[in-house]
Amino acid sequence: MPREDGHDPTGTVAWHRAQTELRGAHDELAAALPGIACQAAYTRLLVAQRRCTALVHRWLAEALHLERVVDPRAVLSLDVDGVLEDEAAGFSSTGVIGAAALRLLQLGRVAVLLNTGRSLAAVRDRVQQFALPGGVGSFGASMWDDIFLHRSSLVSDRGKEQLRAFRSLLRTEPGLVQDPSHEESIRVSQVVDGELLPIAGPEARALLDRHGFTDLTFWVAPKHTDFVDRRADKSTGLVRLREELALNSLPLAAMGDGTCDVATLRTASRAFVPAAALPSYVPTRSQTLVRSRFLGEQALWDGARRLVPDAPLQRRVRATLEGIVFPEWFPPSQRRTPPQAHFRLPSMRRSRLSTPS
Repeated sequence: MPREDGHDPTGTVAWHRAQTELRGAHDELAAALPGIACQAAYTRLLVAQRRCTALVHRWLAEALHLERVVDPRAVLSLDVDGVLEDEAAGFSSTGVIGAAALRLLQLGRVAVLLNTGRSLAAVRDRVQQFALPGGVGSFGASMWDDIFLHRSSLVSDRGKEQLRAFRSLLRTEPGLVQDPSHEESIRVSQVVDGELLPIAGPEARALLDRHGFTDLTFWVAPKHTDFVDRRADKSTGLVRLREELALNSLPLAAMGDGTCDVATLRTASRAFVPAAALPSYVPTRSQTLVRSRFLGEQALWDGARRLVPDAPLQRRVRATLEGIVFPEWFPPSQRRTPPQAHFRLPSMRRSRLSTPS
């Protein structure tokens, strides 16, 4: 319980407030008429979700002792959605397994750079929550350098023009809502019976073609569609960020689960792919590919223990996990820890194409 002075040492009060706001926003969105009211409810929902995410991530960062890598020996480009995070708790966040993987990578001096379709504001939040050096947002259209606290837009002048015009056009469409945090891209959803749905591929293509937005392309996700400058991509954004952080001379590993990650995976010396993702991906001649047997953050843990095959460091992370005492508010879905078998060292057999032990 909070003290009488209002201090909330366990985060219980903040969590219950955020959950109340989340439920209220869902109810408001379900009841809202198309137009301004619908957009207001959607924006309220996004704010509540981000508040929940921040509370979980900050608690995990403190519990797992996440800290900045000072003298990295390698770099990992890491996708967020479906790899580091999921929405099992009604908002997007990683769990104990994902945080444990980040801790192991930090102990092993692997600098993790986020590389995602999320907005730069969301990237900056996660980079600072997890003590990472930086990240790429909006499918390569923006980047955040947390060493010098510097943001960059990688959108072409023509792309900026068309994004601005297309954003205005979409505002006139009833039933569509936009995520206002996306500045270098447009994230839009349809609201149908209170549920968020994407603009389907054929419809998205028809919209761009009908209005002559030839410099934009799109990516479709389960709940939204992202429209981006077609000149931007995750690989190019990563190259720029590595140069800015002076990490371009270090070995590169990459992990992703979607078509938008393929270009980045191809530039890495070690590529990590979760189970059932990118089945047609073929490694380059000089590349080691690991296809995990696991999904999401468990696949990330699998990749982390391969990048840091150090028994004492893995035992150190395990000891930290064994000492965790969860506050009552912490979501049960995010409490899972890696099974003991996951702490075994991976096979060191060298192969261009490797599979999990």
